[in-house]
Amino acid sequence: MKKKFIEFLKKNNAHETYVQNALNDHHALAEQIMQRHEPKNWLKAAFDWAGTPQGHDYWNKLNKQWEKFVNPEV
Repeated sequence: MKKKFIEFLKKNNAHETYVQNALNDHHALAEQIMQRHEPKNWLKAAFDWAGTPQGHDYWNKLNKQWEKFVNPEV
């Protein structure tokens, strides 16, 4: 699932910003976030969306897409 998440982020031009925001907010590596949380929460748990240059709406939209990918029945 980790590979699919990275591909998802890259497809949406968000991989580098995800990694950087996680480091800035929690001083955490993306790998640590993936180990500590379930895949559906990898975006939610990574950092405070509102505190990023991209903003809450950007990450919320991306998170909804990711949740549908992880759990298509929802």
